[in-house]
Amino acid sequence: MFSPENSELGKSLLRGRAFSLVEMVVVMGILLTLGALIFPLGSRMLEMSRSAKCLSNLRQIGVAAAGYIADNDGTLVPRCSNSSPAIGNAKGFRAYLAPYLGGDKAAIRVFACPSDKTASKRQDYGDALNTGLTPASYGITSIYYYGINGESLPYPGFHAYAPTSEASYPASFKITAVKKPASTIFVSDIGRPDSVTAPLKNWTESTYKLTSANFGYAGTPSNWTSGDWAMYPRHAGGKINVLFYDGHAATLDLQKDLVDHPFGDPQCLYDNF
Repeated sequence: MFSPENSELGKSLLRGRAFSLVEMVVVMGILLTLGALIFPLGSRMLEMSRSAKCLSNLRQIGVAAAGYIADNDGTLVPRCSNSSPAIGNAKGFRAYLAPYLGGDKAAIRVFACPSDKTASKRQDYGDALNTGLTPASYGITSIYYYGINGESLPYPGFHAYAPTSEASYPASFKITAVKKPASTIFVSDIGRPDSVTAPLKNWTESTYKLTSANFGYAGTPSNWTSGDWAMYPRHAGGKINVLFYDGHAATLDLQKDLVDHPFGDPQCLYDNF
């Protein structure tokens, strides 16, 4: 019986299909090189997609805040309802805005940045919006004015704790108090850096867990504290996404755009002067 393996033609064809060891090494080298090129590109594309979704979240928060302001005679959303917040008895700004985002479950999704791995894990909605539990990917900029520019507005700036009667908000809680809405940050990415003295690229968040609570603030570079909530470079390259008071969202370089321009600097993006 004819067998291609036993014929000279068959042997020739089989030899033609085989790879030598050198050829296999070359092919594997090419594949590894392509993988090394493609994998980082894929990771960058994925992060770009996450950052774009994060910016979309911030814009939705801006629309919700505009609705709250319109319904409350120009009053800005309070950071928290209680001057001594504790798990279970305080209402954070996320809960105030939830009705304008389609309800609690929809709001939970909006308040979770896709690059925030901890916040994105939450499946049990429960009462997270009211208790301040994660998702806490975003916080209102804490504008501290104690001894700064001669001002002494309530802590922390425009979004202090809600007064006993919400009808008694002072003028500093009104949108008209924001002098530069297009260049003053309202909401930003937040995190819990283990050490604020470490280079931004080396920041870690070992204390940030699903049980962590944040009642709405984002500490600014002028008052960062290790282990506390702060504006955080959540996105690749030390980038942070922010929402301005005029409703537009943007990606900033945390070092160049914020750290390098502290209170008193004309280019400071969280100083209302």
